[in-house]
Amino acid sequence: MTAKLHGLDGLRGVAALMVFLYHCPWSINHLPPGDMPVSGRFFDGFDSGVGLFFALSAYLLSRPFWQQIVSQETPRGFERFALRRCARILPAYWIAVIITLFPDPRTWTLWGQVNLFAHVSGLQTHLEVNHLWLINNVLWTVSIEIQFYAILATCFWLASRFRSLRVSSGLPLSLFFVLVFMGAGPLYQQAVTNLGPHLPTTVWGDGAPSAAVRSWSIAYFLKWFLPSILVSWFEVLWMERGKSMGSVRTTNALFLLVMIASATFVLIPAEGEWRQVALVGWPLGAFTFALLLPLVHRSTLAHWMLENPIARFFGTISFGLYLWHYPILKAIGKGRLADMPPGFARLIIGSAVGLGATIGVAWISYVLIERPAMAAARQHATFGRLITAVRETFFTMRSKLPA
Repeated sequence: MTAKLHGLDGLRGVAALMVFLYHCPWSINHLPPGDMPVSGRFFDGFDSGVGLFFALSAYLLSRPFWQQIVSQETPRGFERFALRRCARILPAYWIAVIITLFPDPRTWTLWGQVNLFAHVSGLQTHLEVNHLWLINNVLWTVSIEIQFYAILATCFWLASRFRSLRVSSGLPLSLFFVLVFMGAGPLYQQAVTNLGPHLPTTVWGDGAPSAAVRSWSIAYFLKWFLPSILVSWFEVLWMERGKSMGSVRTTNALFLLVMIASATFVLIPAEGEWRQVALVGWPLGAFTFALLLPLVHRSTLAHWMLENPIARFFGTISFGLYLWHYPILKAIGKGRLADMPPGFARLIIGSAVGLGATIGVAWISYVLIERPAMAAARQHATFGRLITAVRETFFTMRSKLPA
């Protein structure tokens, strides 16, 4: 439904590297961000790479549906959407969950089993115990992505059932997105306040104002996805009406301007400030990232920066790089580097070793897990066909085993 948008794979690699660099100082030095030397504090705002991932997902995944609506077609392809999203994310993610949680003795307690099930289903951000036990600091964001996929598909599915949401090139649907994505947070907060005291502490933290689920749930982060959904709609509408973004020089100038603004929202904020309602957080940061995306795939300057072989390689392994870097960095920090005093030398050596190891593991993950899963999803257009193919393969392999 959508042609390849050049540069965005490379930008995904940039986002993964940002999160990697953010985790390096306090994973390798074993110091909180506030206690880092200047060399470490420089990367405090690089956790906004998570926000860039959210922006990319919202922009890319909503675009095909907006194209259907603006072309006055009924949105379709929801099963294919779900199948491809599951194939892209779940196999590698489930393996990461097993490797991360199974060795931890807390997993084999009652609430540990609940937490394990929540991780497998991608719902762990709704459990307070997940944030108290946070073992792999990136798994929560995959949970947010999985839940976003379901909510996004549901909204477009409703548009396929109610024509009133599709009139005026999808204007009512865009307003519906604003209503749902902005209203979910306050409603969730109210639910935590009212129901939390009546549930086990491990669920919603007794409904306390400091409960982590208040600011780590999908309801809280939906507003971060919203700007990119709206930008995607506006771009499709703009192009459908035969408009352009101007000359090559104009597009490059706009890209450079928005890129500088995006860099400002990365370098200035303190750790975690990108996800807060703040001057250098939401909404300006989210809208700046959203505006960057259509410019990236249209700017020749962006293509030069993000379409080279190195950028494309990091884009290809970006999910594995993101998924595996944290446990690798922690292992390196607890290894022989632990004998080195915290500081710049330990940071540089540990980061270099960690990057090399993570690239290797991410490439293996892509070749052996992610790419085969995506190929299977493309070959079998429905869940039923895929399950049938897996079952037939299993029985064929079983029949070849010696008696």
